[in-house]
Amino acid sequence: MNSSVPSPGARIAVVGSINMDLVAQAPRLPAAGETLLGAHYAGTPGGKGANQAVAAARLGAQVALVGRLGLRQQGRDLLEALKAEGVDLGALVQDAAAWPGVALITVAQSDGENTIVVVPGSNAALTADDVRAGAATLRQAQVVAAQLEVPLPAIAQAFSIAREAGATTVLNAAPAQALPADLLALTDWLVVNETEAAQLAGLPSGGEPQALARAALPRLLALGPRQVLVTLGAQGALLGTADAPQGELLAGHAVRAVDTVGAGDTLVGGLIVGLAEGLSAQAAVQLGQAAAALAVSRPGVQQAMPRRAELAAHFATAAPSARPSPAPAPGAARQRLKVVFDTDPGIDDAFALALLARHPEIELLAVTTVFGNAPVDLTSRNAQGLMALMGHDAPVARGAEGPLLAKRRRDAAAHVHGDDGLGGMAARLPAPRAPLHARPAHELICELAHAHAGELCLVAVGPLTNLALALRHDPSIAAKLREVVVMGGAFGLRGHSGNVSPVAEANIACDPEAADAVFTAAWPLTVVGLDVTQEVVMTEARLAALRGRGDGVGDLLWEASRHYQDFYHGRDGIGGIYAHDASAAVCLLRPELFERRRGALRVVLDGIATGQTVQDWRAESRQPNPWSEAPAQQVCVAVQSAQVLDLFDQVF
Repeated sequence: MNSSVPSPGARIAVVGSINMDLVAQAPRLPAAGETLLGAHYAGTPGGKGANQAVAAARLGAQVALVGRLGLRQQGRDLLEALKAEGVDLGALVQDAAAWPGVALITVAQSDGENTIVVVPGSNAALTADDVRAGAATLRQAQVVAAQLEVPLPAIAQAFSIAREAGATTVLNAAPAQALPADLLALTDWLVVNETEAAQLAGLPSGGEPQALARAALPRLLALGPRQVLVTLGAQGALLGTADAPQGELLAGHAVRAVDTVGAGDTLVGGLIVGLAEGLSAQAAVQLGQAAAALAVSRPGVQQAMPRRAELAAHFATAAPSARPSPAPAPGAARQRLKVVFDTDPGIDDAFALALLARHPEIELLAVTTVFGNAPVDLTSRNAQGLMALMGHDAPVARGAEGPLLAKRRRDAAAHVHGDDGLGGMAARLPAPRAPLHARPAHELICELAHAHAGELCLVAVGPLTNLALALRHDPSIAAKLREVVVMGGAFGLRGHSGNVSPVAEANIACDPEAADAVFTAAWPLTVVGLDVTQEVVMTEARLAALRGRGDGVGDLLWEASRHYQDFYHGRDGIGGIYAHDASAAVCLLRPELFERRRGALRVVLDGIATGQTVQDWRAESRQPNPWSEAPAQQVCVAVQSAQVLDLFDQVF
């Protein structure tokens, strides 16, 4: 499987449905005429067209959705959800007078059985004229995909335009129905499950799935498509072509399935991304299989769909934290990472900034500041002075001066970092090379996320208020980020718990609401908490060795660290400092040095455990809970500390 960063030219158009799934859970399914009291209700975006568009967008492609959306009731919520995923809606017909498609779903808590009633709503009104109005969008696409939840004439019109423009057409024939010969003649890829394959091929259903699929393949190929893909769930997928009408079995991935709803849509999303990128047929299918495998390992549909970086972390190599880019050839230079550093300098922040500013594999685009170790005016001046000391001209933007909720703690950490935030060394910093950026931190983050879509990495080592404000300002940035690395939190591993309360870490405790918003955002996030940072100790001897190195940078870090060392010697009895923020910077540069686990993340917002970070990494509960709607994120659980420290030494 090729799970590297996608080509910026991967352009896809999806023609299909947009629904709101209204799910009610009850102790059991009601009998005819019976009324039951439900236990839980949720409305979540769905529809096969929207699902496949979101799946492809999360994997890095430029995706346009062609369809018809009624804006009454939940319609506007569906529209905003698609915008937040970065889907191009220029060819979407928005009908203010119509109802959107709705799926009414009842789920029995006793055994998981369900009943579903789908009301197509505005999806059924999509016409060939609507599609022709979006012809320019279709002609720009390399792949045009459709399903069968919108009228067949609209799909046929879209495929006709796509064929004329030289695009590849992919038809996911679900839900199964009889298909006209002219539509199949316009279809390059036909994607079905084994039941749909049997129905389209005129075979009796039942029996062993793989044998049924092999029997159906020659009949389906004879209908006109160039390739037929029959998905077989845990058994993999069978790819049939004119040269191999009995099919080539492509094995899937063994995962613990939590929720299989939407698996097929996720697979199709990965397939069309791979085809748009020019991958081989087998590699494109495998990309879809990997995406589906990761999606079914967590609850939900669209919210469970993975991003490209997550696939690379799980399937590109045996290492669970592999970077989503190919390993360089021996002697070759690594691709430089474009980084925004969100910080509250802060002594350990200064160490991290030195690494990011000086490492040849980092292109530091901006520094954004936040309250935390000191008030924001002071952390901003510190950041400006540190950048000047390092001879770096990236802009510094002032950020939040306090948490989202005024009642939260916002006291500085003078007892740890000194009154000036830098152990008494701030006065020795040179004058800033430039004034603060004209825009506030959260707006600059949004601007750079769009300017460097798919490339920008955020490293945040202070309270997460700027990131939460950026998400509020422009939710679509979540789909634009390549990677987000946060220093914060504690999960109780190897005795490492909180550092401002028995369970809370300082960055999270300063603004728990912001942290919860960042942890539950749909972007590729890695949390580097105290569980690993307190395993990375820069000894006094190692710190002393910085003197005389780095054109004055090493001298300042050594002097500033003296105050920090005194604090940790008095509190923890260690002869050195914890490399908290520098560890987060290294995690971005060398993710293979960190072992991770996946699961939804939340922050406790009330009571004596306020600020505690909790990960549902086992995903054992199938009942709705505070983690159910949150995407799975990565938490670092172990670290190769010696190699982390060695990397820091390399920049001096």
